[in-house]
Amino acid sequence: MLIKTWIPLLSLVVTGCSQFVLPQIDTPQNQTVLPSDNAIQQKSKAIRYQCKDNKSISLVYITKSSKNKQKNQQPINLTFKNTTQRLVPIVTETGQKYTNIHWSWTNLGEYATLTTAVGVLLAEQCVKQ
Repeated sequence: MLIKTWIPLLSLVVTGCSQFVLPQIDTPQNQTVLPSDNAIQQKSKAIRYQCKDNKSISLVYITKSSKNKQKNQQPINLTFKNTTQRLVPIVTETGQKYTNIHWSWTNLGEYATLTTAVGVLLAEQCVKQ
């Protein structure tokens, strides 16, 4: 009998002590982003390559305007079949080579090739337009 009276009394105490919280309505906040004083300006130079089997590749050389600019240390954005990847230069004995975890672009002067990171040929005999 004592248990039957304590259960409703306990539920009244718990509900009476708790607060009813209304959910907050999210209000949109406007945020203004100011340009940085020490922002590095980027200049781009785009080059188009035409490859064997009528494949085309677009390269954008990204040149950062800074005091410590090193020649041939600029990354490129390479677009092939509507997919763009950023490739970084690596040191080679001959030509230029840019790579990331997906693609590798090798330019040996007259011709250039695009392969996957594991060596599958994507485009070959690419000529600068």
